[in-house]
Amino acid sequence: MDSEQVIILVVIILTFLALTLWFSYRFSDHLRRRPLSGAEGLLGVTAIAKTDIAPRGSVLLRGELWDAMSDEMIHQGEAVKILAVDGLTLKVKRQSGERTVSP
Repeated sequence: MDSEQVIILVVIILTFLALTLWFSYRFSDHLRRRPLSGAEGLLGVTAIAKTDIAPRGSVLLRGELWDAMSDEMIHQGEAVKILAVDGLTLKVKRQSGERTVSP
């Protein structure tokens, strides 16, 4: 091999390596993201109590009414944070005194 072929080979290898690293970083990003669907996608999301929750009631989450339960008294209109999902019932807790709109 002459020096011109070696240079071309090195350029090809470095280009392939750079593209491989870029694609690996770019497309592995979805592995680090929080799930957007299923029960895992609901954890930590804010909802609004549509009824008093003592210990059971209803919350509005993303435009849908869900059954909810809590270990504490939560009044209608209060913001709640979703802790767990058990079938179609959400385990919630009061969110630090905020009144927000359901995401």
